[in-house]
Amino acid sequence: MISNTRPDTSTECPPPRSLDTKSFRHGKPDGGEGSCVTRVVIPSNNVSETLRIGKRIGTFLRPGDVVALVGELGTGKTHLIKGLAAGVGVKKTAYMASPSFVLINEYPGRIPFYHLDLYRLETEEEAQDAGVEELLEGEGVTAIEWADKIPSLLPREGLWICLRAVGEQARSIEITGNGARYETLVKKCFPVTKEARPQGGALKPYSKNQKRDPETSSG
Repeated sequence: MISNTRPDTSTECPPPRSLDTKSFRHGKPDGGEGSCVTRVVIPSNNVSETLRIGKRIGTFLRPGDVVALVGELGTGKTHLIKGLAAGVGVKKTAYMASPSFVLINEYPGRIPFYHLDLYRLETEEEAQDAGVEELLEGEGVTAIEWADKIPSLLPREGLWICLRAVGEQARSIEITGNGARYETLVKKCFPVTKEARPQGGALKPYSKNQKRDPETSSG
C-alpha cells in the first residue's frame, strides 16, 4: 500500500543496462561535486499503482523537463509514462503505446509531451538524426524509454527512473532527482512526514475489495 509505505532512500536498484557515467555530456547522472541528488524507492503492487505514481510525478513536471527511464522488458516503463502523460494533461493516455517504429511520439497537453522509445535504436547517431537533442533542449516534457542507449546525449540534470520486477505485477521504482530542480521535484512528489509517510492524498492505498486493473504489465 503506497501511502503507508515509507519511501526507501537506501535500497539500490541498478539499471539492468549499466549507464557509462563517464560518457555523459554534462557529467554523471548520479551526482558529482556540487551536485544535488535525491533518491527514493517507491513500491508498486500493480499496473494501476504504477500509473498513479507516474501521474503524480507528471503533475509536477514543467517545460524543459527530462525523464529518463530504464528497466528490463515488461517492468512497466510504458505504463509509468502513460501516468506521466496524464499528469501533464494528455488526454486518452490509454491509447498511448511505445513508438517502437517511429522513435518519437508527440502528445498535446498543458505542455507538449514527447515519448521516446529507444529499444530498437542501434547507435546514438540515429537519435541525433531523429532530432532527440533538440527535444531535450526544447520547451516540452521529454520521457525516454531505454535512456541508457544515449548516455552522451542526456543532460546531467534530470529525473532518472529505474523499474525492477519484484513479483508478477509488483515493481520497485527507484526515482532519482539529479540537480536542484529535480531534487525539489522528488521531495514535492514524495514528501515524508514525521511519521515517515508520504503526504498529499494522491497515492492512496487500495481497498481489498477494489477491482484490480485488468491490464498486464508491459514496457
